[in-house]
Amino acid sequence: MSDFNEKVAVITGGTSGIGLSTAIMLAQGGATVAVVGRSENKGAKALAQLTPIKENCIFVAADVSKTNVCRQVVQETVSRLGHLDILVNSAGVFMNGPIETVSSNSASYAFGIYIIQ
Repeated sequence: MSDFNEKVAVITGGTSGIGLSTAIMLAQGGATVAVVGRSENKGAKALAQLTPIKENCIFVAADVSKTNVCRQVVQETVSRLGHLDILVNSAGVFMNGPIETVSSNSASYAFGIYIIQ
């Protein structure tokens, strides 16, 4: 992995799956990581895996489907870690069933997560 010393990364969906794996890899490369997710419990578990690798990693509780919340994530990260160098958008949702059964509210929610506005 490249040298990420003194870099700060925000990873949405960073509390599990590909997002958490990416957070671990970046931390191993020297980056300080802000993992973003909705679950405080998952955030604590993610930090338990990250902090032995790289101190000062943080969890930011947020629902990134809302644009104003995304701005708050950036502001909190910069406030707590000093700057921001890397963004990995790994948040996602799974909606089970045929597309014709997806409500407009559910579609809007998914769109808000997958599309950076």
